[in-house]
Amino acid sequence: MTDRNPAEILYPNQQATKDWKIELKYLPIAHRGHAFLALVDGEGNVVRELHGLAKSKHTGKITEMGMDGADLVVQDYEGAPYGGKPISTVRSGSRAEMERLWARGAT
Repeated sequence: MTDRNPAEILYPNQQATKDWKIELKYLPIAHRGHAFLALVDGEGNVVRELHGLAKSKHTGKITEMGMDGADLVVQDYEGAPYGGKPISTVRSGSRAEMERLWARGAT
């Protein structure tokens, strides 16, 4: 028994390309947690993650938590180094459209 759509069984190579998406994710850390964005391909694989990290105003280094009035900096990671729980889909569309939108946030 299968849960697949009959069209997928009869015409496996003729299915439309699945949309890519940008998801909002959550990772529980300490007493608060961390929200970040993930670029997800049409097969559900995380391609990149975009995180806001704390950069110390005193040392200029990335810190685990922004304790000293730290500046927020963006870090773009390849793959899914942190994982996290999906909260919602921010946007979906073609691969080209999602990569173009992702590049705007990563710069």
